[in-house]
Amino acid sequence: MIRFALITLVLSGAANAETVIAARTLLDGQVIAATDLAVAPGDVLGTFSDPHLAVGQKTRGQIHAGRPIGPADVQPTMKVERNAIVTLRYQSGGLNLTAEGRTLEQGTPGQVIRVMNLGSRNTLLGTVAENGEILVKGNL
Repeated sequence: MIRFALITLVLSGAANAETVIAARTLLDGQVIAATDLAVAPGDVLGTFSDPHLAVGQKTRGQIHAGRPIGPADVQPTMKVERNAIVTLRYQSGGLNLTAEGRTLEQGTPGQVIRVMNLGSRNTLLGTVAENGEILVKGNL
């Protein structure tokens, strides 16, 4: 009796599985919005089951309408692009210094990238902040 209940419970969970699909054709490099996605019944290996995991990410190639979407089809949206002019911020205790810099790499929030201080021409490592600033450690 217990086995029957477990099998029924497992099978009912599998029947409720969902797969995220493209509601319309998405172009290469397009940032995905919630309206671009739909949910289809069934479980496809290697795809998202929650649309929120894909929203805000950028496509890695064209995705046709009705096609399942997985982690291999998307990439994080870059907060800063290569060669962008950004604010470099150094904070230590009560000291808060800013300088203008140029990114030498693209990056997403939390990623460490190389930047150049435009005043001193020094190359630094800094962490991309949510607001697009670069948080640096060491000398500006």
